[in-house]
Amino acid sequence: MASATRWGLSDKASAGVAEEVGKAGFVTVEGPEFRLDGRSFYFGGTNLRELGFLTDRSEQEVYGAVAFLAARGLRVVRLLGATCKGSGFPGLPMIEAASADGSTYNELALRRLDVALDAARAAGVRVILALVNFEYFACSMHWWVRQIRGEGETEDFYKDHAVRRAFKRHVEALLSRENTATLARTGERVAYRDDPTIMAIEAANEPHTSDLYERRRDLTPGDLVLEWLADITAHIRALDPDHLISTGEEGYKTGGPREHPLHWLSDGWKGVDFARNLALPTVDFATVHFYPDAWNIPRRRLAWACEHFLADRARIAHGLGKPIVLEEIGFDRGARFEKLGYSSDPAGALKEVLRAANSLGYAGTLVWQALPPGFEPRDYEFGPGTPQFRVVEQQARIMNARGRSWLDRLRRLGRQAFR
Repeated sequence: MASATRWGLSDKASAGVAEEVGKAGFVTVEGPEFRLDGRSFYFGGTNLRELGFLTDRSEQEVYGAVAFLAARGLRVVRLLGATCKGSGFPGLPMIEAASADGSTYNELALRRLDVALDAARAAGVRVILALVNFEYFACSMHWWVRQIRGEGETEDFYKDHAVRRAFKRHVEALLSRENTATLARTGERVAYRDDPTIMAIEAANEPHTSDLYERRRDLTPGDLVLEWLADITAHIRALDPDHLISTGEEGYKTGGPREHPLHWLSDGWKGVDFARNLALPTVDFATVHFYPDAWNIPRRRLAWACEHFLADRARIAHGLGKPIVLEEIGFDRGARFEKLGYSSDPAGALKEVLRAANSLGYAGTLVWQALPPGFEPRDYEFGPGTPQFRVVEQQARIMNARGRSWLDRLRRLGRQAFR
């Protein structure tokens, strides 16, 4: 756990100053804050799911895309770190096949992921890298089940020990991989597990179960995902002691009232227990995903939804002494949810949610998705020059301004005490 192992007390502690003991250049945590080289690290950024996918986009375009975002103040991008053959994505798959003996990889496709990470290094941007996806796109949990078992349900990814062993072998292979693009550009051999460009390794994107999966089997909601997360995050920590680890979950929890209008977010419906997962010593920070239009929340009740979801999860995270990130937030740019009141001003709705997250002490926000030039927007995506992109740029400025030096703050407080 980063907050327990990377911060220690030295002689400076007697003066009220914490000393960072983690490796230089790695993002760490201290209480509800991220830290980077002695400074608070708050960020605004974006998901850029397909940046590491090998498509017809050139390497130069990948470097240019990340540099474009960095120039506008975006400090973190979140990538999906695997594509699997037959999982419905553009370009070559990174993983051709998987078995109990190990996975078969496409080196050309993996080199594009190397390029994406090196582009972030060159631009001074940090990366959150998600290892697997619950949904069928790109590299899903169900893909792993089919590869190892031949058939089965998505939840077998959590339950089946052979599937888990195969996935763990893949995690080992990925974290030990040396980045070919960094080697070519800098002459340095850097394994993924040693790369400070990676801010966090994420166990999965949106781990949950089918609706009511456990309740229909007289099981305790949340147990299945919790046990898997405990095992996988411990495995990641053993392989990689320096990176932060997150679960990548949406923020579902258990124990809430079933009569609540958003009951399925909090009553175990999705098979995830936010508080228990976050309490794991191998999980360093909380994540939530928030899609009010897809969740059928009218625009006039957006502030109410922020209070009942974003505020509640922030209270849990801060109560456990850990940072929280609004990891996905977006509104469909089309007319699909016109009756809910979002289509006329999605930028205004986005701004309201980000303002709420800021006031609630969220340490980072990532939209879905602010695209650089040359990327074709779909659904919840938008490009430069749009009102949504201007909101993202403004949010980046706000978050960057919060990342002042902790020591500078102490010095200011000290000066004020003697006035």
